[in-house]
Amino acid sequence: MMTLPTFRPSGPLAQKWQPNEETIFVAILDNFNSACDRTELTDGTTIRKQTEKDKQLYKAAGRDILLARAFLGWSDERVGDTFLVETRERGQTFDTVHDSMQEKLDRIRTALRVLGFASASITDVVFHQPNVATPPQPLWPSWLSRMSPWPLPPPTLQQSEVEDLNKVYARLLTDPGRETELAVRRFDRAHARVEPEEKLLDLWIGLEALFSPSDTELRYRIALRVAYFIGSSTEREDIYSRLLNSYDWRSYIAHGRTGKAPKGTLAEALESTEDYLRRALRRLVVSPEPFVPEKLDILIARGQ
Repeated sequence: MMTLPTFRPSGPLAQKWQPNEETIFVAILDNFNSACDRTELTDGTTIRKQTEKDKQLYKAAGRDILLARAFLGWSDERVGDTFLVETRERGQTFDTVHDSMQEKLDRIRTALRVLGFASASITDVVFHQPNVATPPQPLWPSWLSRMSPWPLPPPTLQQSEVEDLNKVYARLLTDPGRETELAVRRFDRAHARVEPEEKLLDLWIGLEALFSPSDTELRYRIALRVAYFIGSSTEREDIYSRLLNSYDWRSYIAHGRTGKAPKGTLAEALESTEDYLRRALRRLVVSPEPFVPEKLDILIARGQ
């Protein structure tokens, strides 16, 4: 998983941080909505709707949510409810609790992307120690990151998706295997890319890691395996043909755009490829069964 950029507090405020006292980190989960006011994850980390107490917390830390929205000209109808991520940490050093918090936020962001919440982002982290007489302190001054191009209103996490969110979030903490770890990392990296060509190459590295450990007949083998793994009987042919064309775009880009351009547009290839890798990762990570891509060939041959 890619790590969110952060900086750590310094000076008199940081010196007042007390070891082994509970430290509560709260972060805004932007471009996100949920049908559940509160969602508990497996390790006690919480996704919850913002309260009046949270607004005062951010204001005390110099991060006035309402003021920032007014500055950007955002109405309540456009933004919707604000959801937060809360994590509670204890440790001997601030670096210890900070790194634990950051790992959880990185994992939540990746898990949401795997479930299809590509627009969700984490901004504006503040922290405080309830049993220590110090004001709340900010970590990431990132209000400008809230001006994103994603369509509004944001997608909504349904109650039926909470179980899968917990499974993906928990599985990402364990060792999912070298191939899956590489695919997740490249899937994450593609979301951070600006250039569509680089995005597509990252997505194909992820697909290749999962579905083609060898280099033989790469194009056809991956397209066939992915179509069988994620598609229903009525959509497999379409997935297969789209992936063949996407692979042609991958090769066209990798070889410096020489020769005849593939069919369709790069944007179309990128959109379908990202969706297919996301669907594959979601099914793979949620399933308790080990994933062996070669077994797909046997099932395909049997017509199952």
